[in-house]
Amino acid sequence: MAVIRIGKLPELYEKLGREYKEGEIIYIEGERATRFYVIYKGKVNMIRFSPDKQRLINILYDGQTFGENCILDEARYEESAIAAIDGTKLISIPKKGMINLIEQNPSFAVDFIRLLTYKISEALHYLQIKWIPDSVIKIGEIILAHFDKFTGTKKLGIEEISSISGLKLEATKTSVEVLCSTGYVSLDDDKITILSPQNLRSYLLQLGRK
Repeated sequence: MAVIRIGKLPELYEKLGREYKEGEIIYIEGERATRFYVIYKGKVNMIRFSPDKQRLINILYDGQTFGENCILDEARYEESAIAAIDGTKLISIPKKGMINLIEQNPSFAVDFIRLLTYKISEALHYLQIKWIPDSVIKIGEIILAHFDKFTGTKKLGIEEISSISGLKLEATKTSVEVLCSTGYVSLDDDKITILSPQNLRSYLLQLGRK
């Protein structure tokens, strides 16, 4: 996970922070991009809407960022951002403030470049996952993509994984059951936990070679 150093987060939250309720809209896809966001605490769903449905694109957690394209002229948000849980706390930096930070703080500018590089790499990885034909490998890769090496685990729900993968709910459940049978993943109260990320990665690689 890429980390950007923008000062002491508690102090920034006092100045630029806001708390959101579950389901509260932060911004809508297509709106003018005017702010950069840091998740101080909580969980944010990135969603794309179509005429007949909505699709969960990504889930972001503590310390992660979004809205980076606000520094570009005439840029618009490419997804909708919605608070996923009550008490989600965000630090919101306006476009002008971001540009000033980049121009006046070399270490911040370097961090921001690294962040953009990470975001591009992450987007390409998700694009690769999208085209994986094997549903078990696809679901396994999505679970791994949300594993947090700093705090141990990220717990995803079956419906969340189904939405991210684009697979139907039953197909997702079947794939998760296969992964649970390996002993590297567990399912408790519809929440998935990775028990051994290294072994899960090795299992998916072996499965892909068959």
